[in-house]
Amino acid sequence: GPLVPAAPNLVLEEIQARGQVRIFREPDCSENDAAEQPFIMSADSSERSLVERLRNWLTQVYLQHGYPHTVTQDYLAFTLWRLLQNTAASVMGVFSTEALLLGLGLGKNVSGTAQAVQWILKDGFGHAGKIAYAAVAGKQFDMDPRSWRIMSDLLEDLAGVLEIITPIFSGQFLVLASIATTMRAIAAMTGTATRHAIFKSMA
Repeated sequence: GPLVPAAPNLVLEEIQARGQVRIFREPDCSENDAAEQPFIMSADSSERSLVERLRNWLTQVYLQHGYPHTVTQDYLAFTLWRLLQNTAASVMGVFSTEALLLGLGLGKNVSGTAQAVQWILKDGFGHAGKIAYAAVAGKQFDMDPRSWRIMSDLLEDLAGVLEIITPIFSGQFLVLASIATTMRAIAAMTGTATRHAIFKSMA
């Protein structure tokens, strides 16, 4: 690697595009050379252990660039909880989608046209509700973004619950599905609107 002048016993870390690369001081060849020109040599990425390379890759993918020097101390905890939340939301999304299809009457002797109309209507009511919500609360997000973000998470969870119980109350499918779709749309819009302010507070 390239020779870089350095102080004796200096240990550095360099962050590159592929993760953190250790920089270590080259052992002294002779006392005269060490006194005149101490230097360090960069470690080749192939010399790093598999665990270290995996850790660096995960850090690069999931954490802020320059972590942990560019963020606050609570950023890692926030990221781990957000990862857990996203995983749970994905699992709930699978079950809620299946429940919606069952509540709609998929697989039963029900008119396909009627099913399609109800599905389109629920989406239409959801978009209308999101627009109305944005007109009323759109200017309030910057006042307390964390509270709004918590509210959006709760709305998304409640929407999932409503979708899951639609097979039990299949006669009220359109009402329940429309409310759930509206809540999901509001939650998504609120989460997107407050995301920048939350991440900025951790920089």
